[in-house]
Amino acid sequence: MTALAADAQISTKDSGLRSYKVADNVKIFKGAIVCIDTNGYANVGADTASFVCAGIAIEQCDNTQAGHAAGGKRVRVQSGKHFLLAATGMAQTSVGLAVMVKDSGSVGLTSTNSVKAGTVTEYVSATSVWVFMPGVERTI
Repeated sequence: MTALAADAQISTKDSGLRSYKVADNVKIFKGAIVCIDTNGYANVGADTASFVCAGIAIEQCDNTQAGHAAGGKRVRVQSGKHFLLAATGMAQTSVGLAVMVKDSGSVGLTSTNSVKAGTVTEYVSATSVWVFMPGVERTI
């Protein structure tokens, strides 16, 4: 790589809304937590080893129909916002804590594989919290 010696035009994308290729034989519902699998494809949110939370699906995507293939369909996913999510074991003391993906529709303070969904920003009830979801953050 070479250091710049003159002005450069750098391409950008708005943060928060992304379109991801969907894994083979996967159906993602609108409003579902979406994770990225080890192959880089969008998948239904789950407490699965090496999954990385991408955000919330803003539309349904069905990649299970005839002729389906990995990457054959795309799903739009929103992140960088606060989302009201179903949860387990929450209390006022959960504010500021990281929450993990339990499944496509809920989060919790603990999980087997620690797939981080985001941070609790507001307590609503033992089964509902506002969560800030930053989007894909894979560590190397």
